Amino acid sequence: MVSNRPAPGSPEKRLLVVHFGFGRGNRKDEKSDFTTEFTENTENFKTAFSFIMIYSVPTVSSVVKTPLIEVNMINRILIFGYFGCGNLGDETNLGQLIAWTREINPRCQITVISADPGQTALEYQVAAVGKYNLPGIIQAVKAADRMIGGGGNLFQDLSSLRSLVYYSALVWLAGIYRVRVFLYGQGIGPIRSTLSKLIAKRSLSRIQLITIRDRISQLILEQMELRQPQVFLAADPLLARKPLATDEAKRYWNHYSGNQTKKVGLIIRRHRFWDEGLWNRLLGSLPLGNIELYILAIQDDDLHLVLKLVRSLGVKSLPVPRNWRILQQAIGGFDMVISCRLHGLIAAVIQNIPCVGLAADLKIAAFCLEHGINYLSLDEKTNPALFYHMITTQLRQPVLKTRPARLPLSHWQSQALENRVILGKVLRGEL
Repeated sequence: MVSNRPAPGSPEKRLLVVHFGFGRGNRKDEKSDFTTEFTENTENFKTAFSFIMIYSVPTVSSVVKTPLIEVNMINRILIFGYFGCGNLGDETNLGQLIAWTREINPRCQITVISADPGQTALEYQVAAVGKYNLPGIIQAVKAADRMIGGGGNLFQDLSSLRSLVYYSALVWLAGIYRVRVFLYGQGIGPIRSTLSKLIAKRSLSRIQLITIRDRISQLILEQMELRQPQVFLAADPLLARKPLATDEAKRYWNHYSGNQTKKVGLIIRRHRFWDEGLWNRLLGSLPLGNIELYILAIQDDDLHLVLKLVRSLGVKSLPVPRNWRILQQAIGGFDMVISCRLHGLIAAVIQNIPCVGLAADLKIAAFCLEHGINYLSLDEKTNPALFYHMITTQLRQPVLKTRPARLPLSHWQSQALENRVILGKVLRGEL
């Protein structure tokens, strides 16, 4: 209830300010209070209605100028995910989630569970607790009004069963302290083993709300036959970001001399079977005399492999981008992007650069299928001739036919912004 009282002697105006729905939230008794108060202070309800029609404009405008506090607003959240590990995409997602939260509720107190809590606290100006600091995590959960699982593939067993168990344990801990959980911008799976499926089903059934970024994740959730969460299909939250101007990409590329041939960017990653020999076979099949190939690592972990390939193949490389804007600048200067990492493909879609996915896990395949992007499932048995055919065919296509996604960026931006809409409803206590 707003307590913005006018001067004594004008009780009717006080009643109008209090009972016109400012700051009360969804109260079932709101309408009856409104009618009762006016009945007690006026001759009849018809007189009250006339009063409202005559005096509502100045009175309401005076209230609008007063900062309002929403009764149901969530003021303390705990965010968990793959943070503090130097993953560019996950850190960018965290920064965007924090920014959106502060836009919706500037007073919200944010705590993040992080592998590097000191760096996370410094970079985002939030409270942070160590990933394996159990007493600290318990205190943070107890203090939270909501828990939010940040964007990514948290519920999967491809990286390890331990990761799935960890995030499931956080969900169970939230249940113990009756804290509702919202999974934001998620990809689900792969979940392969029988034990993993059992753990995932029991933990995901304790979650109240999920926004997912692709239909493959939706299908996996449907197959689990979960009993509880509301599921909303959106898109990866990072697709809400705006493309950079062409001039900004040109300024980045002014530091790199090149010829007039087509520039192709290859974003690689380490993998248990993606060794130097595999990359030499694949890249050796390309017409390197007709293209200018740049190898790019998004993570520091991949840099050693990049340097080995640069030495063995004589191709060029770019520095590891330290933030998302630099990644977009680099991507924006290519004629085509080949990416083993999801966030390389996302940056290409944002910058409208033709791209091809190299998929060793489900999230790359799911993203490419969702967006109509060509991809190749890559393993130790991949035929270099197939790789060559896919890349050269894409390079020969007219520019108008090489749009990186089957629908325009504006569509994916609106889909990505669904995450913000749902986040707003969560923070206002509506979901």
